[in-house]
Amino acid sequence: MESCGRCLKSPPLWNSLSCVSSYTFPYDKLLHRFKYQGHYWLAPSLAKLLATEIDQPAPVLLPVPMQWQRHWRRGFNHSNVLAHHLARQLQVQYEPMS
Repeated sequence: MESCGRCLKSPPLWNSLSCVSSYTFPYDKLLHRFKYQGHYWLAPSLAKLLATEIDQPAPVLLPVPMQWQRHWRRGFNHSNVLAHHLARQLQVQYEPMS
C-alpha cells in the first residue's frame, strides 16, 4: 500500500483503515435508523452484522468523538454505542471516550 506525501510527512495516528462494507442494504437502512432516528437498540444487531465482515479486528476499538451539539441533538453518540457492542462481538478491548 502506498502512502501519499501528506501521510509520509505527518503520519496518522492509526496504522490502517479498512472499509467493512459498502453503504448498501442492509447497512444503509439500519445505520440511518440507528444514527439519525435514535434507534440505539439496533446497536447489538448492527455489531453482530458488522463483526461477520471483520477478519482481523484491531486489538482495541475507539469510538469517533462527536461534536457536543450533535450529541445533544441526537441524545447519544452512535459511534460510542456501536464500538462498545462491536468490541463485545469481536472479543477485543473497548476504550470509551472520556
